Amino acid sequence: MTTNKLCNFLQRLHLPLRDKTTDKTIDLPTNNSSINIEKQAARMIVIRRRKMRRHKLKKLRKKMKFKWAKVKQRRELKKEKAFHAELLAQIHEAEKFDAKKYVQSKFDILDNVRIPSRWKGEILPESMIREFMQKEEEIKQRKLNIPRQ
Repeated sequence: MTTNKLCNFLQRLHLPLRDKTTDKTIDLPTNNSSINIEKQAARMIVIRRRKMRRHKLKKLRKKMKFKWAKVKQRRELKKEKAFHAELLAQIHEAEKFDAKKYVQSKFDILDNVRIPSRWKGEILPESMIREFMQKEEEIKQRKLNIPRQ
């Protein structure tokens, strides 16, 4: 509805028209010197400092871009050389490896007979323990190799 139609509609309802501007009152500001308006710019200073730091950081990055790239490149090259040296060391170690020797050492370990320091709870010299072990082994072999009748 337009404003004319609205006015006509309100007149038919016998409602009083209100002017919105008459309800508002405007007070003029006083010139009292007792009222001191404090301006607080602390937050603005913080923002300004942050902007300045950001600006300086951008400037530093722009200035040092290639120097830092060179340092980074050297660091990566150093790491790569160390990695290649480690790989070469592993290759040399693998070339030195002798499978026959390795297997023989494992068989030697298996062939070793572990001699205990005690025999049936008593601490005895190694030679006596060897004798007792041989006697036991002979007894076992006799029991296993019983001649058939």
